[in-house]
Amino acid sequence: SLLQKLLHLGGAPEGADAVFGTLDLAFAEGIDPRTSARILTQLAHNRDSGMALLVLSWHEIRKCEINGYHYAAVLHACARANMWMKALHLVTLMLQSTVKMDTMHFSTVISACEKGGQWQKAINLVSVMERSSVEFDTIAFNATISACQKGGRWKSALQLFAVILRRKVQLDTMTFNAAISACEWGRKWHKALQLVGDMAQCKVESGTITLSAAISACKV
Repeated sequence: SLLQKLLHLGGAPEGADAVFGTLDLAFAEGIDPRTSARILTQLAHNRDSGMALLVLSWHEIRKCEINGYHYAAVLHACARANMWMKALHLVTLMLQSTVKMDTMHFSTVISACEKGGQWQKAINLVSVMERSSVEFDTIAFNATISACQKGGRWKSALQLFAVILRRKVQLDTMTFNAAISACEWGRKWHKALQLVGDMAQCKVESGTITLSAAISACKV
């Protein structure tokens, strides 16, 4: 299959000519955007971000249609491979193109930034979402709060939590866990206990991580 041929070639940049030649041969009579999107999705599942980026580059060079599904697959591949810088570069390309970024695109990149410890980048992306009038979701906010918490930016984490409440975004266990952990950093034990109470009021299930974070906040 084409996927197996691409995986065999490898996704190193120096192998671009071989990859482009393979794609030219496979799609000599034209390319269906849905077919190429499926290939990119399969590459994402294989965590082959290098090959996914090469396939996307081939689309750009050959002037083939690129839509939101193509970008979503490559962003997912980069996120799974912890390549947050590549993911951010793709965001720049998307914002300059006619493809409209949606909630899923932003959430994927913010999650990549969270894994890479890039709290400032995550906050910047939330700002871009707001300016672009893109709907916020739990995943995007959770990842941003977690990035701030892990970066020791407890004030930013709690400020984002307040934004979530104002926007009435769905809260879950991860949202509260990240906010309570931020309270530990900021030595805000009273706020941590308040959040535990809020979880019960919001009917959000707490767990071992929740209680451990709250106890740690009370110890500081």
